[in-house]
Amino acid sequence: VLIWLPALYVCLILPHSIRKKAVQHYDRSVSAGIVYTGKLTVTDEYIEKISPSATAHVRLDERAFFIETADMMVFVTLDSPGLVLPARCLTEEMAAAIRRAADRLPPRNRRFIARIQPRGEIVTPVEAVKPELLWTATFTYTPEEYVTVARSSILYRFWRMAPAMTPMAFIGALVFGWSGENITPAIGYFLLFMGIFVLMNLALPLLQNKRRVGMMTAHDLTVKVGFDTTALRMVAPRGSEMPLLWCDIKHVYDRDAFVEIDIVKSPGLLIPKRVIEDIDAFEAALKRCREDKNSEQ
Repeated sequence: VLIWLPALYVCLILPHSIRKKAVQHYDRSVSAGIVYTGKLTVTDEYIEKISPSATAHVRLDERAFFIETADMMVFVTLDSPGLVLPARCLTEEMAAAIRRAADRLPPRNRRFIARIQPRGEIVTPVEAVKPELLWTATFTYTPEEYVTVARSSILYRFWRMAPAMTPMAFIGALVFGWSGENITPAIGYFLLFMGIFVLMNLALPLLQNKRRVGMMTAHDLTVKVGFDTTALRMVAPRGSEMPLLWCDIKHVYDRDAFVEIDIVKSPGLLIPKRVIEDIDAFEAALKRCREDKNSEQ
């Protein structure tokens, strides 16, 4: 029975939780003025969707993943919002063009669950109410700053996973190591499983982080951050814009050389203080946005 508990969680409970949170986030985004309708561009090198509220730009390289189901086509990458292309908005010709672009990805990065069933509905363009821009800055992280930012993200993901991985390692240790008389092998298995978890999700990513920054150019380290009355927005080096609703931002902290913006269920955004020329204007804009968020709640 114990060995089936992790499988039950992964196959039933986790997907239901993810779907529920996705629906809640979509409803909050739409109510805040985020528009998901946009213009789709498909080339041999990238696929991009530009909407009035955000831009998603996915390079067709080894870091991108493609999933096809009967209801949608999905592109996922690390440095851009995901692209979800519903069947209701696609024609057979559009689906074929997207599939040809996805074929440029390595086979291991493509997942075929079911052939999409395009319905070719006419999509009516939506005009978004333009929010008021309050603060913006474009800056280049130093290698040291980038290492700090990436380390913060790695640690966040590690501690988010630890509460789930610990009981799973415990159950695995009981299944493989406990005979009912001697518990010592079970303890050894538990330490082994936890060691693998720490190695794969903490030690190796931290080591790779230091190596990766040495191969990055100034362009790779340059980002644009700004916030308006609707959302905080970060534009990644590849041109992808990631909006964060103010209702998803918990707090703002002073972290020595950084301002850390604490985001619900996501790594915090670290902005170097050196790029904030007018700290009073920055704090005033933050205060206004957070007051608007609190008044909505």
